[in-house]
Amino acid sequence: MSDKNENIMHAANQYLDVLSKIGDPHNKYDPENISKLCAHTCKKVRNGKILFEQKSHFADQLKSGKEWLGSWFIHPLEVFAAPDSNSAVIRYELTTEKEGQLLVFVILKFDQNCQIYEINEVHNIIDS
Repeated sequence: MSDKNENIMHAANQYLDVLSKIGDPHNKYDPENISKLCAHTCKKVRNGKILFEQKSHFADQLKSGKEWLGSWFIHPLEVFAAPDSNSAVIRYELTTEKEGQLLVFVILKFDQNCQIYEINEVHNIIDS
C-alpha cells in the first residue's frame, strides 16, 4: 500500500473514530475535536443540502445532529481510499437513538495535507 493510500485510509478511519466517540452516550467527547481533521474551508453536504462551508461550523452541526439523532453507534462496512483523487469513500450503518438505523455513504475529499476539505454524505433509512 502506498504512503498516500495509507494516509488517506488513516484520515478516513480517524474521521469515523471521532464521529463514533461523539455519538457514544457514555463518552463526553468534545465535537470541537473534529476540526483537527479539517481544512479551514471544510464544506459538508448531506443529501444534497449544504450544511456548512467553514470548519468552525462543524462542531455546531454535530451538536445539532446529536439533538436530532440522540446517541449513535457507527458500524463501518467499507472504507476505500482513492489516492488518484485524494479522497475516500465510506459506507457505514448508523444506529441512532431517535431515528433508528440509517445506511450512510460518505465521500471525503482531502487537501495535500490530508485534511478534509469536503464531506458529501447520503443518508438512507433502513427499513426494519
